This record gives sequence, C-alpha cells and structure tokens, in this order.
Amino acid sequence: MKLVNKEAKKNRKERMTHMNKKMFMRVDEVAEVLDVSIPYAYKLIRRMNEELKEKGCFTIAGRIDRHYFYERFGGDRSEEVKEDAGV
Repeated sequence: MKLVNKEAKKNRKERMTHMNKKMFMRVDEVAEVLDVSIPYAYKLIRRMNEELKEKGCFTIAGRIDRHYFYERFGGDRSEEVKEDAGV
C-alpha cells in the first residue's frame, strides 16, 4: 500500500511540475527570451507581478504567468513553439 501511495505522490508531483513549467516562466527563461541579465529579468518580473497584484491576482515571487508575460511584451509565442518543435 505504501508503494502505491509513493508512486501516486511522485506522479502528482511530476504533473504539477510539468503544469508549472507551462503556466509560469522562471527568471532564467525571461532573461533568455528578452536577452537581458538575470537581475534585470527579476526586476521585470517584480514589476509585472505588482501589476497582477493590483488586478487582484495571486503571484509567485521569481515567476511570471507565461500568458501575461507575452501579453505585456507583445510577443507571439508561435515562434517559441516552432523552435521547440525543431522547425
């Protein structure tokens, strides 16, 4: 029974990690996409998170909602998706 519970917890954790990778961007990804330094990426994330807080959203320090990031920077994720697909 314990083995089943451990496997279930592991699978749940993997699903949540995968979901978070999709939903949120971390500072290193923001820095890479914008071609800026890590400290500047943190500054941008803090600013965007403040904007989200003013709208009544919950935020996570050091992460930004992927959709909101691309909305604010006017980017088109289709290029990102093409790169991931190897096109």
